[in-house]
Amino acid sequence: GMWPRWNRQQLDVKDWEYTKHKVMQSLEFDHLASQIDRKSETHATDARLLGNQSYQQFDYITAIAYFRESIACSPIHSDTYSIGYANLSACYLDIAQYWSCIECCNIAIDAGYPSSRIFKLYIRLIQSHIQLSDRLSASSTLKNLEDSISILPTKVKTKLEKIIATYSNQIENMPNKHKEVLVHKKNTEPLNTEPLSDMVKCKYDDVTKKSIVAINTIQAGDIILSDEIPYSRAIFKEHSKTNCHHCFKKISVIYVCENCTYARYCSNACKNFANSYHEKECGYLCFCIAPEEVILAHRIISRVDYEYSENSAYQDILNLETHIQERIRLPETQLIIFNASIIKILVEYIYGKVVDIEIIFKHMLQIQINSYAVTNMEEHYTNQNISTYYEVRIGLAIYLNGSLFNHSCCPNAVVNYKNGTNILRIRSTEIIRENEEIFHCYGPTKVMNRIDRLNILKNKYYFTCKCRICLTTSAYDQQTYYQQCHFCNNSELEVIDHHLNCPNCEIVLISVDTAKQDIANLEKLYEEASSY
Repeated sequence: GMWPRWNRQQLDVKDWEYTKHKVMQSLEFDHLASQIDRKSETHATDARLLGNQSYQQFDYITAIAYFRESIACSPIHSDTYSIGYANLSACYLDIAQYWSCIECCNIAIDAGYPSSRIFKLYIRLIQSHIQLSDRLSASSTLKNLEDSISILPTKVKTKLEKIIATYSNQIENMPNKHKEVLVHKKNTEPLNTEPLSDMVKCKYDDVTKKSIVAINTIQAGDIILSDEIPYSRAIFKEHSKTNCHHCFKKISVIYVCENCTYARYCSNACKNFANSYHEKECGYLCFCIAPEEVILAHRIISRVDYEYSENSAYQDILNLETHIQERIRLPETQLIIFNASIIKILVEYIYGKVVDIEIIFKHMLQIQINSYAVTNMEEHYTNQNISTYYEVRIGLAIYLNGSLFNHSCCPNAVVNYKNGTNILRIRSTEIIRENEEIFHCYGPTKVMNRIDRLNILKNKYYFTCKCRICLTTSAYDQQTYYQQCHFCNNSELEVIDHHLNCPNCEIVLISVDTAKQDIANLEKLYEEASSY
């Protein structure tokens, strides 16, 4: 592979033609070696047999992983494909995930599961429908089961007729009264064209470049950014087998690409949405091993043709901050330039279009600063049956509106993701008054040491944080903080439009209302502490 070898060396590539020749050689080999990433009935069968062993040992988690691998490796129209889903349905039935069991059974039936064994799927469907109190579906499936046993040997048929009679009695004894059956919701792409709340606006100036500020007073808990889907996304390699490559949701029932073994999705909807970019990438092993930043930049560039215009979403991405002046002489910038060269060759080779390398380089810089590491809370069990939740990074994504929010170590808003996906939400955590900027935290918070926070932000995001707690040089003291400017130590501050301003630096420090409230809270705490 190109990246595992080249990215770990001290790069000194001066000859563009030589670089292009080596990359083209890799791509040509990649195209031949892509057979490794193609479907294989042998690999699918091996994975299924390992899954059967785990299933017999009641190790359902491991069995599910093997059966998913079998499905991913199976040619779509082969028996191994339908058998993989049938085996997966058995696991989900045993662990009481009935909707997943039903979905796997239906896929296996549609994929041509062998008619001599299809009765097993109908039995699992009936059991699941009974557990879900869905009498109508259970009755319908029972008729299909009766029809399916006509071709079976007499001995087997007799046993199944007894099973049918048992299920028939169960279904008849189910309550006649209407019981609402929960509809299993499929994952669909939200069409929220204006996710940014009408309570905020985007503001541009020479100091902060861009920021999101409140138009009116925002209450704690208000949604500031609602359900924004990524402009581009790339899943981390360590989660590529367990999470959907499009929405990043944990996969239950797996949907796979018809041609390669790499791309995996949580629903047919995600698979169809991802086809817009995966169709061109499919079969190239470089997309399985390339750094996520490279894949993200490639997918941004691949959208240019059908989105480019002066008012397009792509222009909003193009205008994001790069901090190029602070980064141009850094050693790691050489690697970014090299990766941009690789992307240029990839785009020319795969899409047949020429892209300016400076644009690609700009996107690579933007991604490091403006992309979000999409996280999800995952549950882990200890030997004492105590569950612990950890925040896990699933992938990278870049957002049109989400990327406009600036950082503060004491933010007034918090980021989360909808239902374990990469759909972004930002919600206020306190009252935000008119014209106040809205911040969320890029990582370092006020519980960390101030010097450590500043170093992390400077090294990763290339700016010096000037939030209200980073401006202090000693222990955080709100009472003295508002008495002088911490840029120039000027103590003669002015109040302009209800905001504290430093006339020397011409910088707005904080709103007067917020300062008064902070001081009042501090005085109240001091009085309570003094009473002990």
